[in-house]
Amino acid sequence: MKTANRIISADFGAGALKSYFTLASAAALVVINSGVIAWRKKYIAMKKALNSSSKTNRTPSARALKPFPLAIALCLCGLAAQGQNPRILPPRSAPYGKTYSQWQTAWWQWTFSLPVTASPGFDTADCSAGQSGPVWFLAGTAITSASVTRNCTIPAGKALFFPILTVENDNAGCADSDCPPASYSTDFLLASVNDYLDEATELSCTIDGKAVPGLSDPTTSAFRVESVFNYTVPADPNNFENWYLVNFCSAPLPGCYAGGGTVTGAVAAGVCVMVAPLSTGSHTIRFIGGAGGFVGDATYNLTVTSGSSD
Repeated sequence: MKTANRIISADFGAGALKSYFTLASAAALVVINSGVIAWRKKYIAMKKALNSSSKTNRTPSARALKPFPLAIALCLCGLAAQGQNPRILPPRSAPYGKTYSQWQTAWWQWTFSLPVTASPGFDTADCSAGQSGPVWFLAGTAITSASVTRNCTIPAGKALFFPILTVENDNAGCADSDCPPASYSTDFLLASVNDYLDEATELSCTIDGKAVPGLSDPTTSAFRVESVFNYTVPADPNNFENWYLVNFCSAPLPGCYAGGGTVTGAVAAGVCVMVAPLSTGSHTIRFIGGAGGFVGDATYNLTVTSGSSD
């Protein structure tokens, strides 16, 4: 498996998801989201605070989680629009047979299914990696407070789904690390991600130069959803979960998830959009988002090819 130093020397682009990292920290974030910043952090201080609370039979409040996210994957990704933009499919609909909540689940499962050495979010794979069916996902980037430009070719007839901002939390961990497995309830985990999402700022998006309304306030956005789900990481020491635990939580090599595995009871809260298939030709999507002191700015130069799509 790659060491932290080798990973840090890689060119990740502009932002990242669940456990990407900050350049100053050998293991902070791991990104994979359809937009600006996708990032997950597990703070030891929070774990200590929560463990202390449980020992004294107190129920920690969601507000107490904010400074120390347990396993938060913050994804500031972009692109959305409300009623007056016909390119955006309504958030209360079930496009292609799934609700927005279910598509957020699928987006996260796609994110976790790719090793960091072959992931669009780490700029180690083309945007087509892991894509199938009528809907494609857009990934985030792996560097905070930065900008990135990507070129992506998409078959005709493909819708695009991605979060403008999504926050993930779960109980996964390695027993012999600074982030051991936890057993927090679903309600507790949902409170933590929603509390963090409430603080998002600077959310905006343009499609071919036209601004998308309804994104700036995550507390009132019609595109806000929650998801409870399971995810599986591949049998690869560079999988998302293992990379994160080794580099950020000091799990000894090869890492307790090096052989892959399934994490149950994960949760996410996000502001997400589904873009109807774009016309053939060139399109530009730009999204900007910030939360927790980080701001990302991503531009996708898309080429939609003609011909049938599978």
